[in-house]
Amino acid sequence: MKVRASKAIICGLLLGACSQGPALELPVLERHASGQHYRIFYVAELRGELEPCGCTLEPLGGLARLASYLESRRQPGFIPLLIAHGDLISGVDVGESKLAQLQASGDFLQAQLVALGLNAAGDGPHDRVFALASGAMGERYIPPSGQRLVGEVQIYRSGALLKDVDPKRLAIMLFDGDLAEARKQAKELAQKGVDLLLLAEGDEASGLQDVGHGLLAVSGGERGQQVIEVDLVWRGDGSLQRYESAQQRRVDLAAMESRIEGLVRRRDRAKVRQKPAALIAARSQQIEKAKAARFELFSATLPQPPPTGNSIASQRVPLDSSISEDESMKTKVQAHHRSISILNKSLEKNRKCPPPPELGSAVYLGSQACRSCHSSAYDFWKKTPHAHAWATLQKKGRTYDYNCVTCHSAGFDEAEGFCRVSEAGDRINVGCENCHGPGSLHAASGDKTKIKRAVPAAVCTNCHHAPHTNTFVYSDRLSRIVGPGHGAP
Repeated sequence: MKVRASKAIICGLLLGACSQGPALELPVLERHASGQHYRIFYVAELRGELEPCGCTLEPLGGLARLASYLESRRQPGFIPLLIAHGDLISGVDVGESKLAQLQASGDFLQAQLVALGLNAAGDGPHDRVFALASGAMGERYIPPSGQRLVGEVQIYRSGALLKDVDPKRLAIMLFDGDLAEARKQAKELAQKGVDLLLLAEGDEASGLQDVGHGLLAVSGGERGQQVIEVDLVWRGDGSLQRYESAQQRRVDLAAMESRIEGLVRRRDRAKVRQKPAALIAARSQQIEKAKAARFELFSATLPQPPPTGNSIASQRVPLDSSISEDESMKTKVQAHHRSISILNKSLEKNRKCPPPPELGSAVYLGSQACRSCHSSAYDFWKKTPHAHAWATLQKKGRTYDYNCVTCHSAGFDEAEGFCRVSEAGDRINVGCENCHGPGSLHAASGDKTKIKRAVPAAVCTNCHHAPHTNTFVYSDRLSRIVGPGHGAP
């Protein structure tokens, strides 16, 4: 069952966020010939990702890495601005049974962003459906058509009237459309005094793009895997101009990124193919060395901006293992995960489940039911990571985290399966029925037409998808989870 919050609930949860309070205080440097120097840190489409999923071999993002990076980039003479936009909490419509978890995680994420120095934030369409941009952000939340003065920076949201834009102050818009829509509106927005767009929808091509009519747009990353860092000098009325001298660094970073991606793909395929540990370690060392060189380039001082006019330079920074995790934030995130399991467990007896399956439908039994007829396949499966998927949740105290249970069990939240963790039984772990579907009819009759024998890659990518798995190769993974007589030669 899908749930949509009523207008009353939305207004209640957003009451503190929507009120027009006083402008947020920021350190304001005295105006001088060199202008105001801003360093904007922009994250988009966080979608509730507090830390990278443990399933990927090359984890990216997370609040702990973001905290560490922000601290490393604070420098005297720069006014820092931390801005978030897009869906902060939810990437898809959410069933009522997950709403309590989603709201608790939303409050936690917003509170941590505020603690990291959040100055302004917009939400996305899914967040607004469930009123997930709560009062935790207070006046930092800018609703659609809203605006906020942050220090001397004017921040608007798409739909704002733009009647009072001060041309002497920097004007940023949290833009709710994509790059194509930004280009359509560029002329009007530029004429009304907007200087820079922050797009909610990520784009892998570049962090900073020209949308025409003297207007530039920053496209964010996704799920907190990257932070877009913008160095901007504001001297008054006039369009922003890119640092021409920063172009070579963008070229160098793009080349380094391409090389690192290639190294990661080769290392990860070697690991999946169970190549010698020494080879995998050597490739990992290559990756870390390349990432360290890239981070050194990120950290290097940019060439000086032009002596006149308003100027801007940006870089997309992957939050990868070259950036250490802030231990304090990491501890908070882990504690939050455990609290979510405690919350869901306390509410589970009243959890609304899918309607029962139609009479005569196959249901999930668990892998143990397959063992008597498929002993070789079962014994081989027991040695695979899939057979220990539930243990990874137990280790982190996340067995009642509904964001994780689906991909660590068989049939969760399906009519033919289970919707309460306490009733999971043998359906924990990733087993036979994750690939072949519910097996009760086949188990009862032995009829091969009562089970899905072919397993296309799309079945696997329900869980093995970005950002959880960025280097999934179907043939490689298949060879690791099947044995003789069960798909293997």
